[in-house]
Amino acid sequence: MSLDLPDLKTLLETFHHGRWANRPVELPDAFPRALRDFYHTFGGLIDQPEGQPGPFAFQDRLLPSRDLRAEDGFLVFATEHQECWRYRVPLGNDDPVVETDVDDAVADRFLPLFHRLAEFLVTFALQEAVLSAAWLVDLEDDPRLPDALGLAPVALQATDIFNHPLEFFVSGDQKTLMMRHHRGIFIGSNVHALQKTIPETFSPGLVHSPTQDR
Repeated sequence: MSLDLPDLKTLLETFHHGRWANRPVELPDAFPRALRDFYHTFGGLIDQPEGQPGPFAFQDRLLPSRDLRAEDGFLVFATEHQECWRYRVPLGNDDPVVETDVDDAVADRFLPLFHRLAEFLVTFALQEAVLSAAWLVDLEDDPRLPDALGLAPVALQATDIFNHPLEFFVSGDQKTLMMRHHRGIFIGSNVHALQKTIPETFSPGLVHSPTQDR
């Protein structure tokens, strides 16, 4: 399947299965349109109370609207979950290239990533959806897994912050997501007890960790 913002909204509303209440959040017109559209679509899932991470704040974190501040022509909009690095975009462009200071050899030096903002946000949303799932399993990679689990690929050219490729797959009922990364596979679901649905062929090395226990 391919994903635009309405498709992503439908997918995440189904996947998260009512775990968080959503509502539109309006950002200032000076902010990039891609970010404004995303917060209008998912703002209630981003603006969670302090200490209650929502589905956009498990591995990395989109900043709640109350913490978005433009400074010197740039807007920091996301951070690594321990604030080891940040993501920012320049103002004055509807869909700018995302920059990060992940290379901390030079303090406060931001370098461009490989994505424009709209594509980055879709990748971010899918990554965080998997990692915030109530049921999460970690497996060694196996090319047979998507077919074995009935998962279809998401048409998205995605990489992580270090430019490693990411692939995403989704079940027909949109209640299970799989992320393939350079070190293996994560599979997440909020309704399926995954240890009961993954064939035993793929079970060695399985790590089962419900969100509520993490």
